[in-house]
Amino acid sequence: MTVLHSIQGESAFLAAVALLITRRIKPQRVLQEVDWSLLVIFSAVLSNLLSSVPAVLLLQSFIAPDATQDWLLLAVGAT
Repeated sequence: MTVLHSIQGESAFLAAVALLITRRIKPQRVLQEVDWSLLVIFSAVLSNLLSSVPAVLLLQSFIAPDATQDWLLLAVGAT
C-alpha cells in the first residue's frame, strides 16, 4: 500500500464524516457510497498493528514480571 492510497482513504473518510455531520445529504446515500472492502482492509491493518509483536514490546513495560494473569491476557489479545 502506498502513501497515496493512505491519503485517498483518509480523504474519503473525512469527506464522508463531513457529509454525515452536515446532514444535507441523507446518511443512507452516503453509506451507499462507502467502499466497504477498503474500510475492512484498513480495519484489518490497524488491528494487526495493535495486536502484534510491536504492541507487546510497547506494553511489556506496563506489566509487572510476576503478573501472570496480565501476561496471559496480553498473549490472548495479541493473537
